[in-house]
Amino acid sequence: MINQDEVATHPYDGVDIAEAVNMVTTLYNKYTNLPNVQQKLIHHIMDALPTILENTVQQCKQREERKKSLEEKSDEFIEEFLAKTRYFYNSGTELFFIYSDDKTYEVIKEDNIQHSILTTITASHKDLLPWKYKIKIQIIKRIRENNNILKSIPESETIQNVIRFLTPALFYNKDAVKYFLTVVGDILHKKNSLHYFINSKTFIPFIKELNQECYKYFGINLLTHFKFKYYEHANEDCRLVNVCELSNAYNDYFKSHIIPHIIDLFCVASHYSTRYVSADLFLDKYCNDYSVINHALYLKHNTNLEIVARFIHATTEECPGYNITCKNMSYLWKIFIEEENIPNIFFNHSLQQLLSTHCEELNLSLDALQLPDDVEKTVIKNRTSKHLPFVCSFMSFWNTYIIDFNNAEAEEGAEEEYELELDELLSLFNKSIKRSATTLLHNNVTDKMLLGLIKHFYPDIIIEDDKYLIHVGCRSNIWNKRGEIEEFIKKYKESKMESANASQSLYAIYQCYCKYAFDKEYNIISKRWFEKYFMSVYNSYLIDTEINANIIISTKWFTI
Repeated sequence: MINQDEVATHPYDGVDIAEAVNMVTTLYNKYTNLPNVQQKLIHHIMDALPTILENTVQQCKQREERKKSLEEKSDEFIEEFLAKTRYFYNSGTELFFIYSDDKTYEVIKEDNIQHSILTTITASHKDLLPWKYKIKIQIIKRIRENNNILKSIPESETIQNVIRFLTPALFYNKDAVKYFLTVVGDILHKKNSLHYFINSKTFIPFIKELNQECYKYFGINLLTHFKFKYYEHANEDCRLVNVCELSNAYNDYFKSHIIPHIIDLFCVASHYSTRYVSADLFLDKYCNDYSVINHALYLKHNTNLEIVARFIHATTEECPGYNITCKNMSYLWKIFIEEENIPNIFFNHSLQQLLSTHCEELNLSLDALQLPDDVEKTVIKNRTSKHLPFVCSFMSFWNTYIIDFNNAEAEEGAEEEYELELDELLSLFNKSIKRSATTLLHNNVTDKMLLGLIKHFYPDIIIEDDKYLIHVGCRSNIWNKRGEIEEFIKKYKESKMESANASQSLYAIYQCYCKYAFDKEYNIISKRWFEKYFMSVYNSYLIDTEINANIIISTKWFTI
């Protein structure tokens, strides 16, 4: 309600009736010799004063009625304005928001809200013009105090839009999205101190950008709770969030789909946190997907020893006479956590120490040398793994056919390769398996498996974009790239003798090479490697070598 006007002070406040009577008597006695003046005084008291007083009473009454009417109308206007508009406020960032007619939340300047209030009064409520600034102040105050953006309730359309933008691009299903949003809402409302682990490197940019937007609009740091690496946190305080692996196109998707609705996302998250009370309670009472529940609570429901026991059971089996080295055990552990989709909760030495300490409980026969330098010599006896034949087969293949030119001990005289692509390596490995007598199911080998092997057993290899092995090549006895290119060039020149007076683009030459290699059943060399080789060997015959240009080969090249 609008504050009452202060009662105006009068110069005769505090004067009692006796003083007033005394003053009238004094005036009357003063004009004893002037009867006309005395009669004038009596006339004013007897005739004019009652009328003046009655008029004053009526004016006060009218003023009070007008004030009451203005108060009622102003209160009615304030309630109507707040009901028809959906303005919100966040005290942490001192930002105002509006929930627009198209069911999206946006930031709005306070000046714009004030302008809307004043123009509405001027246009439709002229009787409130005397109090328009008081009304404006009162409405802004009400929005600040009562319209917390994190307590707003989004329309169903807004909620469904947010879910649609996140599924299946970032999450596998609705329950996974709802759990994630409720987690974000819990963080916005500062409900707990739990740690939420996301076991995906490709998802890190999304969380970091989401955190920047959250801090900008609400002053909350999401990274206090979202984690990507495990550092001996208490398992009961850890939760897992299952997400999709994001492609290179993620950045464009985030800017085009997520950013325009980023405040919607946070408001839906806040709403879910209020509706479901907490993310844990959502899992307990509202989530219908048991895979989401079991994954989220994996660390809470399992001790480290229980997880290791599950690891031993899942990746190894008893086999008298066979041993598993600790390094191979570490590789098996990486396979296990990838299949379970959990963070790496042990460093290599921590895993070895736990195996050594609890070998009897885990039913292991362990020859444990406790010195960190002896990890390579630590052996788990009488056990093997279905994964190890693949490991042995690949390491044998690598040592036989692959050259690491980053290694100072690489053989002298070997012609250095520019790089080897992972899918090329996979193709060569699969072909070598087919030629061998091994029973390894080569059809199940993926480039992801090879990448994990290389990173674990050959950590010094430089890998670019998880695709290119830099300064790594294959021996000519399995694939002679240079020889195959020169063989093609010779055939290509012979087929183009009649048109040798015309320049050729390197792109067109590569297209011809691909057809030639396919017909010959050769492995097809990548365009990137083919161009690097060509530009290195025949650089003097290239006409245009600018970046993104279509490289042209001089006619002189055909004559060499």
